[in-house]
Amino acid sequence: TFIILGGTIIPFTLFLAGVKLIGPTKASLISCFEPLATILFTVFFLGTVLLPVDYAGMAFIMITVFLLSVKKNT
Repeated sequence: TFIILGGTIIPFTLFLAGVKLIGPTKASLISCFEPLATILFTVFFLGTVLLPVDYAGMAFIMITVFLLSVKKNT
């Protein structure tokens, strides 16, 4: 029961509440950082050692979020 409530229903409900507060565009950009946050969590709390490919992946995520957040002048 805890896995269903704590891992699925509660986070999804909180995500939808956040979308109402900040809007869908900002919420989708913030959700792009979830993989990066997961990697940082594993490094700081689980002691995972990152490889160069991990750093490249983090860089690609940050570049993608930056490019998606830049407004186009068209």
